[in-house]
Amino acid sequence: MDNDTNATKNINELLLSFKNRLPINKFNLEDECQNQCVLYNEVSQLASDFKSEARKAKEKHDYIFNKVQFDIRKNPTNYGIDKITESVITTVATINEEVINAKQEWLMAEEVASAFITLVNSVEQRKSMLRDLVQLFVFGYYNNYNTKPVGTDNLGEALEKVIRERNRELNKEEKA
Repeated sequence: MDNDTNATKNINELLLSFKNRLPINKFNLEDECQNQCVLYNEVSQLASDFKSEARKAKEKHDYIFNKVQFDIRKNPTNYGIDKITESVITTVATINEEVINAKQEWLMAEEVASAFITLVNSVEQRKSMLRDLVQLFVFGYYNNYNTKPVGTDNLGEALEKVIRERNRELNKEEKA
């Protein structure tokens, strides 16, 4: 395998590892909420790094493209050009192998950056879903226990009781 294939495989594996962390365990909201900021930080940092790499790849492409155009103007006979026009210079520079390779690197970097930006959006959506699940929990949607509904004087006690009961269930499931 060449380096591009390995790099693509590694990026795909990295994306998959983050995608696998997106599902929410509604029965372990405390840990999910605590881990959300870590997940968001990791994904956004990578997205930022990949956006930076894409900008660098574009700058490299632009530099090579302009360098080739300058060289064409300076030595048109080296490129088989008899009459120099801006259209001819742009066309010849565009089909130059070095320019094509730089453009492919730039487009690949843009694709990776876009994938990670989309992943950041998914993690932000996950945060909203977590918030909604916590509200559902607080309002008793997942409450199968005989506790007082939200709005009663003993709300704190009711929540503590629900949490204790749920932790007992989780511990039983882990032991089984």
